[in-house]
Amino acid sequence: MANLLKYILLKTGLFYRLKYSSLLKGPFQIFYPGIKKQLMKEQGFYRSFLSPCTLIFDIGANDGHKTAAFAAMAKKVIACEPDTHNLAILKGRFRKKPNIVIEPFAITDHQGTEQLYIHQPGSALNTVNPQWVEILETSNKGRWKSDIRFTGRSVTVNTITLDDLIVKHGIPDLIKIDVEGNEKKVLAGLSHPVNFISFEVLLPEFLSDAIACMERVMQLNSGTLFNYAIDEKLALPQFIPYNDFKRLVEELPDPHLEIIASAK
Repeated sequence: MANLLKYILLKTGLFYRLKYSSLLKGPFQIFYPGIKKQLMKEQGFYRSFLSPCTLIFDIGANDGHKTAAFAAMAKKVIACEPDTHNLAILKGRFRKKPNIVIEPFAITDHQGTEQLYIHQPGSALNTVNPQWVEILETSNKGRWKSDIRFTGRSVTVNTITLDDLIVKHGIPDLIKIDVEGNEKKVLAGLSHPVNFISFEVLLPEFLSDAIACMERVMQLNSGTLFNYAIDEKLALPQFIPYNDFKRLVEELPDPHLEIIASAK
C-alpha cells in the first residue's frame, strides 16, 4: 500500500512537494537527522571561504542538497540540472523558494543537445561524457562499494553555456561544477572571470582535464589561487599559486576531490 501511494504521488507530481513541505519538514528531519547534518556541513564548508553574496550557479544540482545550502548564503541561486527525475525533485523541493531558479539544461561548451547517459534515474553518476561511463564501468579499482553499470540507455537533453547563463542572470560570485567528467567543457563555455569556481575531479583518469580547467581559469584571471577539498573540508591552510598547486595535484593520492579557484 505504501509503495502504491508513493507511485501515485510521484505520477501526480505531489511526492516531492509533500516531502519538502513545511508541514512535513520537522517530522522528516526527526526520522532522517542526517539530512540536516549534511546541510549544515555543506554550509560550513562553503562559508569557510565564501562570504554572503548575491548570486551562485549550481551546475549539476542533482537533488538540490548543495542548492539548499547555497540558498542560505546567496540572494539568488541558479540550479542547473538536465535529469528529469532530479528536476521533479528540485521543482517540488524549492517551489516556494523565490530566490532559487531552476534551469533544465546540461551546461557544456555549446548551445544545442547532448546525450545524457543513464546509470539510474536521478543518479549522481549520470553524465553527458561517454568517457566517464567507460571509466566507471571498467576501472572500479575498489573505489566504489559495488561495480558501476550504466543501463545502456541515454536521453537527449538541451544544452547551454555558462556565458548563456551569465547573459540571463548576471556574473555569479561562485560557480560550483559537478558534472561527472564534463567539467572541462563547462569551463570552455565561460569567458568571464568569477570570484570563486569549484569543480570535481576524478584522479588519475581526469588529471589532464583538471589541469585544463585550472589553465582555463588562469586565462580568465592570471592572479587566481587554488585550494582543494575532501569530504567538505579545505585541505590546505591557504590558497596557493597555480604552479605550486599543479605540482601538488599531480602527486595527490586521493582519487576524488573538489578543486576551488579563488580570483578574489
